[in-house]
Amino acid sequence: MAKERSMVDLGIKGLIGLLAGVVCGFILMYLGGKETPWIAQLLVYLDCLGQIFLRLLKMIVVPLVFCCITNAIIGLGEIALLRSLGLKTFAYFFFTSCIFSFIGVMVAKLLKPGAAFTLEQFKNASFDGSSANFINAIIDFFPDNIVKAAANTSLLQIIVFCAFFGAAVLSLGERGKTVANMLKETELAMFKIIGYVMILLPYGVFCLITYALAFYGPSVIGGLLIFIACDWITVIIGIFTVHLLLLTFVGKVNFFKFIANFKAALVVALAGCSSTATLPIATATAKERIGVPGKIADFVIPLGSTANMNGTAGFFSIITVFTCQLMGVELSIPQYVLLIVESCLLAISCSTVPNTGIVIAITVLQSFGLPIEAIGLIVGVYKFCDMCHTPTNCLGDWVTATCIASSDGVLDREVCVCSLGGGATAKRS
Repeated sequence: MAKERSMVDLGIKGLIGLLAGVVCGFILMYLGGKETPWIAQLLVYLDCLGQIFLRLLKMIVVPLVFCCITNAIIGLGEIALLRSLGLKTFAYFFFTSCIFSFIGVMVAKLLKPGAAFTLEQFKNASFDGSSANFINAIIDFFPDNIVKAAANTSLLQIIVFCAFFGAAVLSLGERGKTVANMLKETELAMFKIIGYVMILLPYGVFCLITYALAFYGPSVIGGLLIFIACDWITVIIGIFTVHLLLLTFVGKVNFFKFIANFKAALVVALAGCSSTATLPIATATAKERIGVPGKIADFVIPLGSTANMNGTAGFFSIITVFTCQLMGVELSIPQYVLLIVESCLLAISCSTVPNTGIVIAITVLQSFGLPIEAIGLIVGVYKFCDMCHTPTNCLGDWVTATCIASSDGVLDREVCVCSLGGGATAKRS
């Protein structure tokens, strides 16, 4: 609880940094903005500090993804689970995240948050991804040199390597436990580093927002509000289409009663912005109120807290389309398909720690040759986005566990308080 409280406190400090940056930005703008020599010099220093903050975020990406993905696979416990329950679970995760990512693209293209900005910095930026070939992009999923992939922050190649590495460690059985324990400890160390960097969040946000307002003017405020609206609209549409339909037709349970039974876990997710905090409540609810067998609940829900990020996948699509709009460029249809797939795969690497999504988003932009400076525009308001991501991500885990139990005919309809009927009744295991 102390950890979750500290995360909430950090979010509040970030919002204070955002508000302070808005006030200072408007004051500097009123005093003449970048046309005034002393303000122009001050903006150079503010930009420098903001860029250092962004670089520190980028620094953590590769080791964090490597540890999180590998540990998620090792966490399956045995190769047999990876082949059966693991593959089915990942298929649900991937399918639902793809739909959320697609919705994110459509909402961002419709509301055009990036078009609300008039930033010459982005209009004049070069776009490296315009000639990207879809087939070559698929080939590029597979690394020929893992060290080179790490140096270039090619996260999709790192994820493929992690899949092989995690499976290999699993196959070693007892002999692989030393490596598994080392990776778990390394992952904890990466979370510590994120914690250290996030201490700088209020100051980084202050510098980035002050610079943006004083340099570009008040147009950024409207664009940020539209960006937040895109994120919330995406998850709301996703929840009331993907999750509702899956629960109704696969899980055969009442969607609204299902949500009501998880309300305590949803409140924890909303307040703490961390999936981990919901695990005890959510797992107990799934078993005792929904009728999910212990074997499935104890596997799917903890794994989903690491590897199932529906809301975050939508966010990756939104920020990519947002950045394209800032630059005045358009992705091709194959590139949009690639974006949806890539968003889903990279969302797997967004662990249970708050603010990880903003770190991984840097790589999504890099893979399409887009400037990562766009992150600086939205990092101050990411807390408002993360507040809707985490409950959505958690809900996806609970929906997946219920649907898998129902499709396997092992959902206990005698226990389930929201069953629609029509499914096989099975006793809990």
